[in-house]
Amino acid sequence: MPLLLAWLPALITWLFNAWRLYVAGSFIWRVIRSIALLIIIYAVVLYVFRGFIASLVDWINTSANTIAPLIDAFSLFLPSNFETCVYIIISDYVLAMVLSWKERIATALGGI
Repeated sequence: MPLLLAWLPALITWLFNAWRLYVAGSFIWRVIRSIALLIIIYAVVLYVFRGFIASLVDWINTSANTIAPLIDAFSLFLPSNFETCVYIIISDYVLAMVLSWKERIATALGGI
């Protein structure tokens, strides 16, 4: 009887090896399938929305070219240091916010 069961360890080893190969193969298959799915989705989205994206970019370019003379005309009425004025206004606003928060924190901590 023991000789009849001598093939059992070899069979169990073979089953475990086959199972490991199956698990590894299924994982690799899932990775390949996911990559293929991403490529297909990318191709479909590119095919469907290529005209839409191109027309949207064209519309933005046309709008910018249409508005450009108005912006140039409006810029004649701005001072040459307009950007500096805007930067000063923004920095004053940020400084006021920082000081306000500093005062609030000091008040909350009982410093004032």
